[in-house]
Amino acid sequence: MALSMVFPNLLNLVLTMVVARVLLKTGLDDYNTIITYPAMFAIMSDFGLSSVIVRDVSRHRGSMDRYFGSFFTMRIGTSLLMAAVSFGLLQFMQYQPYVKDFIYLTILSQFIFQMAQVFSASFQAAERMEYVTYGILLQSAAFFGLSIYFLGLGMSIRGLVYAGIISNVIMLLAYAYLARGRITRIRPGFDHSLIRYMAVS
Repeated sequence: MALSMVFPNLLNLVLTMVVARVLLKTGLDDYNTIITYPAMFAIMSDFGLSSVIVRDVSRHRGSMDRYFGSFFTMRIGTSLLMAAVSFGLLQFMQYQPYVKDFIYLTILSQFIFQMAQVFSASFQAAERMEYVTYGILLQSAAFFGLSIYFLGLGMSIRGLVYAGIISNVIMLLAYAYLARGRITRIRPGFDHSLIRYMAVS
């Protein structure tokens, strides 16, 4: 688990220096806005649900399938809600049109990332932290490699945004593969009593 913290941080440090050098005169402030604005809303999309599933499934080992479906459904709903809020408020922001276009793409990227976190929380509940580590390392390496590649092509901010989307898709697919047949059945659910319980917990 320590590796999943140290390795991404090292890559982020190197990438931050590269990005600062490349974008210093061509939009570093715009890039910071593009990644920060959607992140503010994405952070709020969990509503504490991950803590609930980790706590309850760790207590009741056989309840993963039941919890996962409802948890997945609720996270889709809360993530879409926060994406809609950020999208709506963005209409009133005085950003350049191209900045808004990239923010829309970053909102999509954040939604994909939040879906990956559904699996991450499930792995934590099942005490399979190695799966969490695999996903973090894969996403970090993919983002770093793709960012360097796209920056080398002269794609600037566009390349970084694309790298974020692709790396989050890779993480989501990797987590889905690891979960399927090992942790739980991957399908949304709608257990009214369970959803009501998680909503008020």
